[in-house]
Amino acid sequence: MKTILGLPDFAAFKAAGATRTSHRRRILHTFPNGGSPLTGILSMIKAEPVDSVEHTWYEKRYIPARAAYRGTNAITSTAPTNGDNDDGTNMSNGSKAITVDHYIKVATVGRLSPGDIIQVTSSNLNFRITSVVRGVADPNLKGYIKCRPVRVYTADGTEDASGELIVIGSAHGEGSAGGVKPSGVRLPRPVTNQTNISRTSFRFSGTVLQQGLEFDKTGPYKEEARDKVIDHMVGIEMNVIFSKRSTTLASSLVSGEDDEMVRTQSGIIEFLELWDAGSTGLSIDGVTYAPYNFHVAATTDADDNKRIIENTEGTMSRKLWNTYAERVGRYHTNKTNEKLVLCGSGAIDVMADMFNRETAMRVEVGQTAYGLSFDTLHTPHGKFHFVSHPLFNENPLWRNWALILDIHSIKFRPLRNRDTACLKNRQNNDADYRKDEYLTEFMIEVHNVENNMLIKNISSYSAS
Repeated sequence: MKTILGLPDFAAFKAAGATRTSHRRRILHTFPNGGSPLTGILSMIKAEPVDSVEHTWYEKRYIPARAAYRGTNAITSTAPTNGDNDDGTNMSNGSKAITVDHYIKVATVGRLSPGDIIQVTSSNLNFRITSVVRGVADPNLKGYIKCRPVRVYTADGTEDASGELIVIGSAHGEGSAGGVKPSGVRLPRPVTNQTNISRTSFRFSGTVLQQGLEFDKTGPYKEEARDKVIDHMVGIEMNVIFSKRSTTLASSLVSGEDDEMVRTQSGIIEFLELWDAGSTGLSIDGVTYAPYNFHVAATTDADDNKRIIENTEGTMSRKLWNTYAERVGRYHTNKTNEKLVLCGSGAIDVMADMFNRETAMRVEVGQTAYGLSFDTLHTPHGKFHFVSHPLFNENPLWRNWALILDIHSIKFRPLRNRDTACLKNRQNNDADYRKDEYLTEFMIEVHNVENNMLIKNISSYSAS
């Protein structure tokens, strides 16, 4: 069976009689270029309804035991006043015996324990932790460790340069009497989203419904129904990608009706923004929300945690692409290591130019699946399937974007019994018209958001 993105091709779904199980799946088959390729592809993954408008899922990820330096002088010869303060006497240069206490101030001590052997990345020196002091305001943030070098060394300032320490194991004394304190418990991390309601209605007077058209003798209904389902799916696609979560008590759109609770959800890009914001978080409904507070905010494209790449120079080279492909490609679900890359027309032109000139790149051009046309780049970090996104093409702000997605880390979650449906005869009983509408109440889950990335401003190709 042919697969792409770890999904069977559409022929397999059709053979199984599953092509009409939802409007979302059907619309991709019938109108693959109608503006909602992502929503259509997500519809090919089994839908799991939610039973509440607010939904929380729990993510368990392995986080290597490491900690970034903090403070003006990260390594001191005397202890800081407490786990939050940036003080202590700067460690002097010169020979340091294995009995000399060192105090290292770090961004978090949550994974550090007495007996751990740490390596300082700036100098490759090894130390053994003898005690750990946690942060004051937040035990999960800041703090410092007391440690001693495992070998005599000569301090020259390089060990105090900006960087981090990594736990490379532990070492304990023969016949030791314990004294080992446990590190922090690693509970699954809750991540939250909420549903929003999308509605697209259309209506005709009783008279118009009986009139044939020059191009369709059955009348205007089928034509309008087809156009409106495309509009509805495009609206869902925009929500999936761009929406920002909010909850607002708003005036009804109908004069005289009660106020209404209006909810919007976090789209894929907001989840990427939350990841980049790290412990700083984002303000949502007036409250700071930081589901990924186990790392500090990533503010520059060079930061290994950064997932929204600003690319201010506007160029893309093979070397730069490989940097970002490796960064996002090292993380993926257990379904597949393939990524979908949704591009605006400007970005996909630049990538095609790079594919043509960089002969070392292995590219399969003109593959088709699900009614879409893909160019597939093979890399050591997985396959990247490039496809032009019609909505990106229409907006100059998005035309040079490339949105890299691990499809299986994203789930479309309709509210129970509120998946996309055409609801008929929504008019009042005495109305001389027919009103139908498409309605969907849904949200998305984005698991392990670091599996995904947005690269902006891909405006020109720069030869390696």
